Amino acid sequence: VVESIHFPSHIENLTHSSVLPVEWLNDKKVYAFCALGSPESFFQSLLYHGAGIIKSKTFLDHHFYSYKELNNIILEAKQLGADAIVTTHKDKVKICEVLTETDLQTCGIPFNVLKITIKITKNKDRFEELIDKVLILGSDKK
Repeated sequence: VVESIHFPSHIENLTHSSVLPVEWLNDKKVYAFCALGSPESFFQSLLYHGAGIIKSKTFLDHHFYSYKELNNIILEAKQLGADAIVTTHKDKVKICEVLTETDLQTCGIPFNVLKITIKITKNKDRFEELIDKVLILGSDKK
């Protein structure tokens, strides 16, 4: 049995390609959205770190965002007076397939990703041993 914990480690600002401490969320009005199977933990993490969620929006897990959906989120966040938009790292991948770096830099509101770190707390050596075994087996198939 391997045990782990996960926790927010920092904020990645996609608008300016910078990294912010999680404490940056304190007293910020954020528009939060995600496409997760259990979005509640994402929203709870934001609240726990002091963010004021002025609007939350969820999509079905593994949702592929359209340009129109993302543009509507940006417009709505600005209309609501949000300090920033915050989403998950999982969603970042799909957002960056739709919005260009220029789109993010000119959208008029900081677009951020809450980064999560996973720390193995029990049987780390055994976990790494098993991962190495899988990687070696996978490389033999090539």
